[in-house]
Amino acid sequence: MDDHLPNRVVGVIDWPRHRLLSRCWVCGRLMVLHSPWALFLCERLPIPIEITDKGEALLRQHAMEADLPDTSWQVEPVVPVSHAEPA
Repeated sequence: MDDHLPNRVVGVIDWPRHRLLSRCWVCGRLMVLHSPWALFLCERLPIPIEITDKGEALLRQHAMEADLPDTSWQVEPVVPVSHAEPA
């Protein structure tokens, strides 16, 4: 449906479903029960998401498979400014 209809039409179709039937990701209330001020506050709060053990394992797996840049061309190792020895 998204490929065939203009974005304005998809927004008009999806808005009632989102506003009337869905739940807030932050507080869990129905979206229709939010006052405009409560919706304003919930939209500005971080979403309470926790990474599970399975998710952490996936993150570690992808970190090991990541292509790190080649630093063999550097003459000296890079030292952060906060750890540099005074001259």
